[in-house]
Amino acid sequence: MQKWEYLFLEIDRDYGGFLKQAGGWKVRSTNGIEQPDWKEGLDLHEHCNQLGAEGWEIVSATHSPMHNEAMTIQATNYQIVMKRTNK
Repeated sequence: MQKWEYLFLEIDRDYGGFLKQAGGWKVRSTNGIEQPDWKEGLDLHEHCNQLGAEGWEIVSATHSPMHNEAMTIQATNYQIVMKRTNK
């Protein structure tokens, strides 16, 4: 039976000030662990290409709004799920 291993990436944009986009989409956390200096990391497509070379493939991409106590949307959470054969 084939076994899989999964990787969960949370992605975010690097905004350089009030509503000013400074950079592209970046991987903010991997499997729930925030990456240090994520704003200086690879752009999302470069990150995914690097993971693809390691055998990972994207199986899902989702987004969901995050609300505050007043049920006002504060932000949107974006997540990419990847999998590869467990060797």
